[in-house]
Amino acid sequence: MTKFIHTLGSALLLLAVSLPAWNFDARAQRDPNQTFQGQDYLCYEKHDLHFYQNYRWFAAEMPLKVYIPPVNKAWGAKNPAMYTPLVQQAFLNWSKAVPKMRFQWVSDPKQAQIMVLWQEKYPESEVTWGRAAYPTPYLDKKTKKIRHKSTLFLAIKAQDGTAMAPGEALFSEDELLAIATHEVAHALGLGHSGHAEDLMYHAMYARFDGSWEITERDRASLQRLYDLPEDLEISPCNG
Repeated sequence: MTKFIHTLGSALLLLAVSLPAWNFDARAQRDPNQTFQGQDYLCYEKHDLHFYQNYRWFAAEMPLKVYIPPVNKAWGAKNPAMYTPLVQQAFLNWSKAVPKMRFQWVSDPKQAQIMVLWQEKYPESEVTWGRAAYPTPYLDKKTKKIRHKSTLFLAIKAQDGTAMAPGEALFSEDELLAIATHEVAHALGLGHSGHAEDLMYHAMYARFDGSWEITERDRASLQRLYDLPEDLEISPCNG
């Protein structure tokens, strides 16, 4: 089972869209009356104990091996070489915020724990600019241990009809870095925030003015997730 976060652009909504190759599971149920005044938003999207036990990376899996392929030159990118280091920077943004998160770039997709896949743009009907799967557990046949994998889908252009990036189909470096940094956090197991100031706010792309950043709440939420014991027996969101 793969849990997919679907992050939206112009519609500014949270959607779950079924794709043939993936099993979407929209378990997160929001409480609209919750005020989110704490140090973190780990419990903004309500998950069960099973989720917190399984949908995060284990310490033994670090550093996480990441495969980032080149962008297809036929899509009209002005500087195709910029995309790999840009996405690497998105991962490193989280390493800086939470040093437990460590990454290693690999050139062989078969070695990757996190796969980045490019596409030119999403269909207008999907109104999305990026997707990422939560760390998805599976049983490693060799070690007989639970391990994880994740996939990020990133586009280099805004889809037709989008309200953002007017007059320019290609995302700027800063726009794409914001999208990639947001999606990387989902691949690490972090859900959405209820605070409009946070990078992980579900509609953060409305702030494409260069002011986005990983906030202290973003950092504290990911830190709290990875401070949970791996033999967790009680949900961190009880009560």
